[in-house]
Formats: sequence, C-alpha cells, structure tokens
Amino acid sequence: MKFTFTIPKSTINKAYQQVLTQATKDTKAKGFRAGKAPKHIVEEQVGKQKLISATVELALPQVYNQEIKKRSLKPITTPKITAKSLVDGKDWEFEAEIAQMPEVKLGAYKKEVKAALAKEKIWTPDKAKKIKPEEKTETSDNKKLNLVIDTLLKTASIDIPKLLVEEEVNRMLTRLLGQIEKLGLTIDQYLKSVNKTKETLRQEYQKQATESLKVELILLAVTDDLKIKVSEKDLDDLIAKVGDEKEKARLKQSDQRESVRFVLRKQKTLSKLMQL
Repeated sequence: MKFTFTIPKSTINKAYQQVLTQATKDTKAKGFRAGKAPKHIVEEQVGKQKLISATVELALPQVYNQEIKKRSLKPITTPKITAKSLVDGKDWEFEAEIAQMPEVKLGAYKKEVKAALAKEKIWTPDKAKKIKPEEKTETSDNKKLNLVIDTLLKTASIDIPKLLVEEEVNRMLTRLLGQIEKLGLTIDQYLKSVNKTKETLRQEYQKQATESLKVELILLAVTDDLKIKVSEKDLDDLIAKVGDEKEKARLKQSDQRESVRFVLRKQKTLSKLMQL
C-alpha cells in the first residue's frame, strides 16, 4: 500500500539547524578556525542539497514511525519512501510504499493434511520397493514433510505483496553476487555459464521467492492457529546442546534467542502436523 505524509516545517527547521551546527563543527573554512566559520559560509561550502539530504535522514525516521502508529499499520518490509515536495519554508511531502502482513485463509487444513497423510499410508505395489533400514525413517519423514507442505499450499490461500517478493528477490540476488565474487567471476560470466539472462534469473528468483514466502507465512498462521509455544526452558535446552562456545554465547543474546524461538516454533508446528 501507498500513503502520503508530511514533515512539518517546524520539524524541518529544527533538524536543519542540527545538521548545520554539526557541519559547522566538521568544516574547515579558509580564514576561520576549525568549527568557527559562519553558518552561511558553511552552507555555501558544504552545499545546500547535501544539507537538505542530511536533514531528511535526520527528521524522516521519527515522523515516519509516528505516521505508522497513527495509521495502525504493521509493515513487514522496509519502506520505499519518495520525496514529493521539498520546498523551502513549507512542509515537506513524502510518499511511502509498504507491504503489510497479508491475510492467510487456512481453510480446513487439519482435515486435508490428515487425509493426505492417511492416503500416503495405504499400501500400493509401488510403495513396496525395498528401502534400506537406515534410510527408512528419513525417507518417511521427508515424504511426510513434503506432503504436509504441499497440502497446506493447496488448502490455504494468500496473496503475497509484490513489495515483499521484490525485497526477498533482492536479498537472494545479493547473496548470489557475494558467492560469485568469491569465485572470482563477474555476473555476466556466471550468467553465461548457466545459460541465463538477468531477466530470466530474476523471474526464476521471483517464482522461488513467492513460493518460499507462501510457505513461511502459511506456517506462521498455522503456528498461531495451533497456539504453538516455545518456553524459555525449551530455548535453554536447545542452546545448551550447541558444542561451539562462541556460537552458544551468540545464541544467548536476546535477538538471537528470538530467532531460535521462531525456528523452534516452526519445527514444532511441522512435527504436530506430521502426526495428524
């Protein structure tokens, strides 16, 4: 969704003076001691456009966050903000584009998953092929997992925001570029080696991103519907099993604990679905 908002000129003026004061301290002007040049000389030397950009960077986050709260919005992507009007002496106008958490319609997912798993258990000749004992459990679990995910995708409905897909695609491309650079290749050399163009690669990633986001958001909705919880003891027990002490210390940090909690909740959800 898109919406417009303004930064009041009083807020702009205050932020601009803060930026100009800092620029004055950092600027060395001929004929003046460091930090002592008149502000109008600093404006000329630094450049008005650069000062305005710094003012936007300073004032925008707080005003944007206030606007989000006022509109009761819950963005799940980094906002794309465009300046619409930056006229001196007036309020500045901006347009923001965000993606909110999409609605997930789960449907009768428990019934459908249970039916799909029951159908998989029915004996057929093609299922009678011999499987090595050490592979049996893993194969069975993988089949169940794929069956559960496929059933959820067929049963639930969700429209993934384009902005969310775009953000995920850019993340995937950034990671790919990092891998390519480590190999000492350029993006063009890589594309030639895999017989793809930039456009076909982006299309391929868009499809992958859309599919993975659907799975993640549907599972999140199912997790909430099943009221899956992860206790602090669950987290402590899991982290305690980590052998590397540095990694263990990292996972104990509050933000990392929440990441572990998220993963563990998803694992519990999938486990419960596989047992229906």
